[in-house]
Order: sequence, then structure tokens, then C-alpha cells
Amino acid sequence: MSDRFVSGGLSVVAAREHEAALLAASQHGVVSAAQLAELGFGSTVIARRVRSGAWRSLGPGVFAFSAAPPSFRQQVLAAVLSIPGAAASHQSAALLHGFRYLDRPVLAVTAPTTSQHRLAGVVVHRYSDHRPRWLTTVDGITTTNPARTLVDLGAVYGPKRLERVLDAALADGRSTLQDVVTTFNALARRGRHGIGRMRPLLEARGDGFIAPESVLEEHFIEFIDERGLPVPARQVRFSWRDELIGRADFAYPEVRLLIELDGRLGHTQLVDIEDDHRRDQRAVAAGWRVIRITWRQLHDHPDEVEEVLRAALGLAPA
Repeated sequence: MSDRFVSGGLSVVAAREHEAALLAASQHGVVSAAQLAELGFGSTVIARRVRSGAWRSLGPGVFAFSAAPPSFRQQVLAAVLSIPGAAASHQSAALLHGFRYLDRPVLAVTAPTTSQHRLAGVVVHRYSDHRPRWLTTVDGITTTNPARTLVDLGAVYGPKRLERVLDAALADGRSTLQDVVTTFNALARRGRHGIGRMRPLLEARGDGFIAPESVLEEHFIEFIDERGLPVPARQVRFSWRDELIGRADFAYPEVRLLIELDGRLGHTQLVDIEDDHRRDQRAVAAGWRVIRITWRQLHDHPDEVEEVLRAALGLAPA
């Protein structure tokens, strides 16, 4: 058989094209010149593919198969492959990690300080502390890990948005508070942009902060059982509550008492505080009483919580 053919009857050229297509399919339609060279594509062949429209250039040494639809992930991977040692970071990493409350998508990567590459439409951050310990892979894209991403966002987001993104990421289990604090302490230094925004948010949360609502609800049910208190109705909706107000965590309809759980620390100034007041005001206007119980109260002052609930339910003291 001629050496122009390989197993399966494909020509060497066709086999090479097939391998390149498979690689691109696993990389959001993107391949690098270095990867193509490993497959046997020379610069002349690559240039011919681009001129024919089969491939399109996405940056220095990076190409996309024209059949692959453009996407944000494709653009991010192209940027990462275009700059040696780069990783998706900041807003790009936040989107890849599934963070909520983000601003408009921004193509952003972090590269070593030795890199001088610039890409049109891409924000390139350069740090001397760009280390493998803070990198991970998301959908085949080298990316800063969630904790590092949250710390980096302090450099590009204002306090309000940063606070929302941080709390949502903790609530969704994208990272833990301890991981963010550890990463912050390792990166914090005088003059590093964004450190001043993140520091008060982490200090405010401190020990006892718990984000996931489901965890707090489970602890409250355990508390009710251990203290011998009546079991309340859960996830109750009321006709007088509009879509913004939503449901109540727990309720004792027979005495018109609502229990709202709050996983935030009492001294933390969060942007949702106004909605909390509206919830309470609507409940009172409808003839209900509201008791708010925080994570810290439930764990640090359980006797006080029991005393308040017994009084509100008209039960004898413990």
C-alpha cells in the first residue's frame, strides 16, 4: 500500500485533517499553530486553509475551524493559547466558574510578568504571583481557580457588585470562605489593586458565616426537634406576597407567625437589606408577626432563640 495512505483507506492528508478536526472539536473549535505542527501541518498549509476560509485566525498562532460556531469559550481559549503561560482570569474566569451577578462578559487573561503579548479585545493582566497552585481547568480552558478568581475580581468590580458575586459564589459552593481568605492572605500586598475592596468583605464575614440556605434550614429543623418545639410549615406562600417578596421559610399559621432564616452575619451591610424590610412590612400589614433568626443566633445563642419562639407560640418556658 502506498505511504500516502493509512489504515482505513484514508490518505495521509485526509487523516491529518481528521485528527485536526477531532482536536478542534474537543477545544471549542480552536487549535493552535503548535498543535497543528505536531499533526504535520506546515505554515504554508495553514495559510492556505485560512485563505480558503476553512479556518479563521483568532490571534497569533491560533485558529478556529469555520464550521465551529463562535462562542465566548472559544474566544477565551484562543486568548489563553495565544499567550504562553496565560490563564483565563477575572471576569472570564468568573463566567467559566458559573458565578452569578456578573457584569457584561469581558475577555480577560492573566499572564506572567515576562509576557509582552497584547491581543485586540483582550484585557491582559500580568502578575509576578501567577502560579500553578492557583490554576485549574474548566471545559478544557486553563483558568484561575474560584478562590483566586474572587480575589482578582476586587481589581475590576466595585464594592457592591463584588459583595454580591462573593456571597453568591459562597452560597453556590463555588468556593469556601476559608479558601478565599487563605488565597487573599497569600496575595495581599501593598499596592496590589483590589485588595482594599476585598479585605472588609472578608473581615465582615468572619467565623460563623454560612451562605447556603438549605444548610441553615436543616440546622433549624434539627434545633426545633431537639428543643421539642412544634414543627412549622415549610416554604409557605401567601396570596398577599408578590413575586419580589416570595415565600416564607417557615410559618405557624395557627398563630400567624412567620420565621425567616438569615444566613448572613448581623453586622454585614448587604445590598438585600431593603428587600428584607419590605418582606417584614408586608407581613405585618397582613396581620402576621415575623421573627428573623440568623445563623449566628442559632449557633451562639440557641437558648435565647428557644425562649423567643416559645413566647411567640404561647408555650411555657423551657
